[in-house]
Amino acid sequence: MSAPRKCAGLPSIFIGMNRTNNRALTLTELLLAASLMGLVVITAVNLEMASRGFHFSSDREGRLQVQLSIAMEHMVKNISLVHSDLQRDGTEPGIDIIPPPTNIVFRVDQRSGGVFTPQNYDDDLWMSYWQVGNQLVFCANWNKGSSSCNSPQEVICNNVTTVQFIPHFSPTEFYLEIILSGIDTGIPTITFHSRVFPRSYSVR
Repeated sequence: MSAPRKCAGLPSIFIGMNRTNNRALTLTELLLAASLMGLVVITAVNLEMASRGFHFSSDREGRLQVQLSIAMEHMVKNISLVHSDLQRDGTEPGIDIIPPPTNIVFRVDQRSGGVFTPQNYDDDLWMSYWQVGNQLVFCANWNKGSSSCNSPQEVICNNVTTVQFIPHFSPTEFYLEIILSGIDTGIPTITFHSRVFPRSYSVR
């Protein structure tokens, strides 16, 4: 009786099948790795864009806050110098607010020989602030008679949405409330409030 014959072809078939499976698994891993890498790249790009957008927005907001703060300080400094006598000028000493309350004209005492002359109204200087579009404009020498500016007009702030001058008067006290708002692209409205108590006026 002859010995059983070996199936010489079977091992090579099995080996070939194993090699095919290894190649398929490697391709799957490559596709998965490529997908994960793409996801990582897309996430990184989105984070970078979001970071840049936040930086630009914060930068614009910071610059607008500085502009509005400087403009408010400018107004407070000059309006605090208002000079007048209540008995002479009525209920708004030395201040004319032109409705809507976005324009203000006020009188400032001038020095004569280095000395203030509160008793002399003839040497006083009128100043004015008003809103033109989105700009806040200042005039250092306002002609109250002709309602015109005798000096170069100065733009002290851009991106202004609202400026209001609201007088508050009582028999013993007078102050002016100032509201200044501004806005820029991609940021919410920023508003500053301030109260000004003029240094030199009489409520006798």
